[in-house]
Amino acid sequence: MTKQEYIKEIMRALDVSKSEKKRIESDLDSDIQTALEHGESIDEVIRRMGEPEEVASEFMMNSGKTVHELKYIKVLKIVLAGCAIFIAGFFMNALLMKLTEVTAGGPDYRQSFYLSIFWLILMILLIAVEIATLGLTTIWFAGGALLALIAALFGFNTIVQVVLFCIVSGVLLFVTRPIAVKYFNKTRERTNADRLIGRTAVVTQDIDNTHGTGEVVVAGMIWTARASVENHRISKGDTVEILSISGAKLIVRKK
Repeated sequence: MTKQEYIKEIMRALDVSKSEKKRIESDLDSDIQTALEHGESIDEVIRRMGEPEEVASEFMMNSGKTVHELKYIKVLKIVLAGCAIFIAGFFMNALLMKLTEVTAGGPDYRQSFYLSIFWLILMILLIAVEIATLGLTTIWFAGGALLALIAALFGFNTIVQVVLFCIVSGVLLFVTRPIAVKYFNKTRERTNADRLIGRTAVVTQDIDNTHGTGEVVVAGMIWTARASVENHRISKGDTVEILSISGAKLIVRKK
């Protein structure tokens, strides 16, 4: 994998604003190029920094959301858009029925139609709440509403629909939710880069956040570094403690 391919994969995994993505891309390009100029191969850089999705996850964690959460939101938005199109079709059908005065099917058909509308609207509202809160709670009731909607479309009576909604929602909430929560909140395995946190490094180039300069060496690897405190200059030869990692940069403080 080349440098550009590696950066491109990271960019593909990111879901941030265009300006933020451009800034991250520029930083990555600069940091990787610096490492290459110091004798590292691109494979060594990738092993040090981690796979593209891992690097993207670091940036996402800094923004408050993980890659998996962002993908989950995307899927929910697609489902929500599909539901909106579906409900628009229902209303269009109702309008055509009224215009053409179609009465085939009688009261039972109309009742089924309006109950379907009710369950569809409820499902949309529940999905919208899930997107807003990411609580992994209302999405399971949306699943119950979906089953009730299907039952309404097949002409089952109201009692069957309500029972289906309650049973399916309950099963999903108490059985599926714990698994989903564990998946989203599981402790992420530390990458090679993560293991540097807490270690001591030696400054090989003055660290100056204002001028965007600074390098340290740790475990035989050269890293771009920034001081944890703005306007705090750390001189070449000083030892520092690694506090965190931001993308391809180490955040350090003088020991």
